[in-house]
Amino acid sequence: MTTLEGEDWSALHQRVLGFMGAFSSVQFAIDTVVGFYLKRRMPDLGSELDKLFIRRIRDDQRLPLFRAFAAEAKYDGDLNRFAAIYGRAKQARDLVGHSLNVGGPVYSPGKPPSVGVASMAKRDQVPDPLLPSTFTRLTADCEWLRAHVYRAGWTVEPQMFRTITNEPHEPSVPSVLPEGGEPLA
Repeated sequence: MTTLEGEDWSALHQRVLGFMGAFSSVQFAIDTVVGFYLKRRMPDLGSELDKLFIRRIRDDQRLPLFRAFAAEAKYDGDLNRFAAIYGRAKQARDLVGHSLNVGGPVYSPGKPPSVGVASMAKRDQVPDPLLPSTFTRLTADCEWLRAHVYRAGWTVEPQMFRTITNEPHEPSVPSVLPEGGEPLA
């Protein structure tokens, strides 16, 4: 069902799942890049740290971990908006992930149709109104976050980036802002 506003409500759940998977991919990238770095620099201790801590890290610990890693790697990518975009994606993921139901369109008097989320109170960084297209933009944000993680990893350990045929692979330099991402307030 497409409304006059051009939103594709029939693809809502597909977009939500795509976003959830994209955020999970960011988490996996941070864990993998940092874990690999530790194992390469300190084989015995790094392996234990990865197994005991990195694989069990909480979401709120990943951002400081990545920032410390990026500093250690002397990563020169523009991370000025990284924390804000990561925080917004995490809040949106938490809102949807802990919800009993996600549906739409939901109509409220005087407001455009939006996504209904049967969950706790909306968080301050979650976009409003929440539309199917919002999840597409949040997915683009997550792809941009992951690109920074991989590029930072490549900066310090280029040999860990190989294609399936074992050829060297250099991740592209991320743009200053996510292309097609959710605008920052």
